[in-house]
Amino acid sequence: MPYATIPTNGDVARAGFTPAQYEVVNMVSCLRGDEDVAALKAMLVRFIDSRLQDELDRLDNAGALSTATIESFAASHYRTPAGGGG
Repeated sequence: MPYATIPTNGDVARAGFTPAQYEVVNMVSCLRGDEDVAALKAMLVRFIDSRLQDELDRLDNAGALSTATIESFAASHYRTPAGGGG
């Protein structure tokens, strides 16, 4: 697996990283193998799930969710840009 060079903090913007992305890349640079990557992935999925659940709870408490709204989520593809792609 090829590894990218992590930019120094002064090169973050030029490399296209936000400061937060730079911090994450810098922290994960010490991963040593597939088991570490799998464990990190599982942890990130739990983190994102928690954030999404918090947002759904907030929307529900604000009265912004309905059955129709929730059902529309099933037909949506938020990670795929319109017109195909990735």
